[in-house]
Amino acid sequence: MQIEKNVPAPKSTRGRTSKYPWDKMQVNDSIAIDDPDQHHNARSSAAQYGARHNKKFVSKVVDGVMRIWRVA
Repeated sequence: MQIEKNVPAPKSTRGRTSKYPWDKMQVNDSIAIDDPDQHHNARSSAAQYGARHNKKFVSKVVDGVMRIWRVA
């Protein structure tokens, strides 16, 4: 077996990408979730992302459409 030097390690592939744009949202940005079946998943995803990255999100359902805002 031969030892090789200066071969860069591959980037980590751990985790998965979110279908929601939490990482691209600035304070006061929001998204609308039309599908009522996705309301719980989106709210939960925002809360988990916020907890891991020290950000805050709030949500409100109006006329069957849930909107999630980044507030901090």
